[in-house]
Amino acid sequence: MDKSNSTAINAAGMIPNSTSRKARLALGSDIFFVLMTYPDKVNFDLYSSDDGCGFDRAKLYHELKSIAPGLWMTGWTTAGARFLDRSTDDPLASKMLEVLGAAGLLISPFVIQDVGLGYACWAWLEPNAVSNDDFSKADLAAETVSMAIRVSQNEKSSKERGDKLAALLELSTSIYSSLNYREVLEKAVRLSMEILLADGGTIFIIDKEELILKPFLTIDDRYEQALNSVCLKLGEGITGKVAESGVGIISNHSENDPRSLQVPGTPVENESLISAPLTWSGEVIGVITLWSYSGKMFAREDLEVLTIFARQTADAIENAKLFESLEKAYGELTATQDQLIMAEKLKALGDMAGGVAHDFNNALGTVLGRTQLLLSKIADPELKNELKVIEQVTLKGRRTVQRLQDFTHVSSRSQHGRVELNRVIKEAIEATKPAWKDTAQKAGITINLHADLVRGVVVDGSHEELKEAVSNVILNAVDAIPQGGNIWIKTFLEQEKVVLQIADDGIGMDETTKNKLFFPFFSTKGTKGFGMGLAVVYGILFRHQADIGVESSPGNGAVFTFKLKVSREIPQGQPESEKVEEPKALSILLVDDDANLLDVVGDMLEFMGHKCQKADGGKAALKAIDEGQFDLVITDLGMPEVSGWDVARSCREHRRNMPVILISGWGAQLDGEASRKVDAVLPKPFQMDELKETIDKVMTSPASRQAVKPPILS
Repeated sequence: MDKSNSTAINAAGMIPNSTSRKARLALGSDIFFVLMTYPDKVNFDLYSSDDGCGFDRAKLYHELKSIAPGLWMTGWTTAGARFLDRSTDDPLASKMLEVLGAAGLLISPFVIQDVGLGYACWAWLEPNAVSNDDFSKADLAAETVSMAIRVSQNEKSSKERGDKLAALLELSTSIYSSLNYREVLEKAVRLSMEILLADGGTIFIIDKEELILKPFLTIDDRYEQALNSVCLKLGEGITGKVAESGVGIISNHSENDPRSLQVPGTPVENESLISAPLTWSGEVIGVITLWSYSGKMFAREDLEVLTIFARQTADAIENAKLFESLEKAYGELTATQDQLIMAEKLKALGDMAGGVAHDFNNALGTVLGRTQLLLSKIADPELKNELKVIEQVTLKGRRTVQRLQDFTHVSSRSQHGRVELNRVIKEAIEATKPAWKDTAQKAGITINLHADLVRGVVVDGSHEELKEAVSNVILNAVDAIPQGGNIWIKTFLEQEKVVLQIADDGIGMDETTKNKLFFPFFSTKGTKGFGMGLAVVYGILFRHQADIGVESSPGNGAVFTFKLKVSREIPQGQPESEKVEEPKALSILLVDDDANLLDVVGDMLEFMGHKCQKADGGKAALKAIDEGQFDLVITDLGMPEVSGWDVARSCREHRRNMPVILISGWGAQLDGEASRKVDAVLPKPFQMDELKETIDKVMTSPASRQAVKPPILS
């Protein structure tokens, strides 16, 4: 049995046992199962529960597959449930009755949007009379079954997205924790093979002098030596064509594809190929090609995933080359030059993470929105529990993306202003107290923390970010004194800056460790550390334009010194919020070029009681603004030809006080100046409550209730 057939038959998990049992008992049948057809009405999946299956699934599946395509489901429609017995002339029903050894068969069709047509089937081994009430029960049960299948498919889809994100994060970790790019590229190939269920893969690098593709590494249990001996001209074979055009290619049954090239020393056999370019700075530097011998058919979604892997792989190659060159040329550079290298590395990681976060935020937004809408509409406790699992997995994915943004220092969610440094330090001391006092005392050791702080120091920055930075350095000091000791925190003024020093009398560090101290994923704590604490500190202080210094030697503790600019303004308190009324039903223009997100956000708004007009892109939005009147415009940022900023500008030109909310997978990464061009920025993916809260806040703000001068958007 091939792999695809096995998947189509062994689908018991798609229908919960309780749902299948209820459906069978509702009509008193001996057997219950579901057929889910593909759009071609030739291929199908056979779903059944392991609980009281009552028939040979494999036999039924293969018997139905043997029916001629022209006779397959010729008379089956979506008109409602119907009953057939052995006198029927329907070839599909006759085949079912024969294989099942049944006397009667009741079939109720249902439709799952974006999936296909399904049939819930009840069979009786002995003659059985079916009443009108049974038909009604069958249609109702079919709807319940279709929802269970949809929920299960959504859960599976969420898990697959989570697995892909985890693999991408693992690759990101490898890229920036090792300069051995052969090791990193091998991991990239293995992870992409694992995610796409491929049997082998090769990375080719373009030799710019000879203009040929040379295999850098190959993973294949059978033909690795033969594949590593093949060099390709640009345009030669599928891999060569990808290198020449810069566009990925899928070739299922590549043995019949005239574009493919037979590798000497390998047999002609059924094979599927998928290939994506390694692109860096707009230039193709190589190609990653995967293949399957076991019947796997690659899809467009597989190519999209491989393309993301290819982008990271290209970054790994170029970053590794860059660091090798820098190490060779600037091995004797000072600590200041080392910090500049570090900044470039963090910037590259941030750019890559931002793209990954944007793509996954869009995908998670659709899943989260649909799930929460279903939770608001259905009453079945069992289905609610299944949907809550999907919601939890999706929210976990959202938190993972946010952590990725935070780790790579691209998140700008924290508000900057005037900050009392002493307050920051005292809160950090209190927040870390469980580590340096409670946990230490339980372990039988004593850690003394001493603070000597200059009074009245105010700096420009983010209170929360500075608190996190100080907390991380304190925790690092705690780890450096495993037998107990002292931590000193001191601030003093030095010209126009305030100096913050955090010192310990712990084990200290050598020069090699000190030089890598702020590198992402570098850790001396083994499995206990992730190597991100001090990297986050570096990113925070870098954004605050602080000078950073570390003094340490083995056995002599460490002193971290940070110098921040002193603010001349006194921090201002938050003004008292004005009590406002809840906004009533609104006329809202919703703009997004992603059809799935446009539908789900539109459904959310209508569920809240608002009237929503949808525009599938910036051009359609400009036309709608010209022709209609709206209380609020909600627009995506990244759209072809006409962006979200263009839509916002048009709104301001047509009506000065028209509120605009920007939703985007880049939302958490927009700087303050960009965010001020609209009334609010809502990062994807967002929950329904977060959307409602943002609308309420925008519509009840003073600016939305009076005419204001339009901001300069250029």
